[in-house]
Amino acid sequence: MLRHAAAWALEALADAVTGEGGTGPLRHVLEHLRQNRCAARGRLAGERVCRWLAEVIEVRLATTCAQGATTIIPVRIAATQIATAQLALIRAWLSGRDPCPTDAIVDALARTSRAMATAVLP
Repeated sequence: MLRHAAAWALEALADAVTGEGGTGPLRHVLEHLRQNRCAARGRLAGERVCRWLAEVIEVRLATTCAQGATTIIPVRIAATQIATAQLALIRAWLSGRDPCPTDAIVDALARTSRAMATAVLP
């Protein structure tokens, strides 16, 4: 049930890997998380959300590989790396220790997600 409810957010984060859909959906996810900061920090703390996100990212990477690209490490490991990094940035931002505008986090997530995906391609 929780995974189904979070599907829209997971999809937006996974789309950051390919740049599909632009940054609008990603911005929407981050604004939602910021507005619900207390609940979001708890929900993002566990391994379950990271595993779910990695599975969605894996589909994006596998689609790229189906188009003729290969990865230097297994796709599942690459997806886990990207999901872990995305969630680490979001968790740090939601902690509020270092204030940062939402647009800067959107930009950082989009750029680093694409860069990590590109880095695992030969």
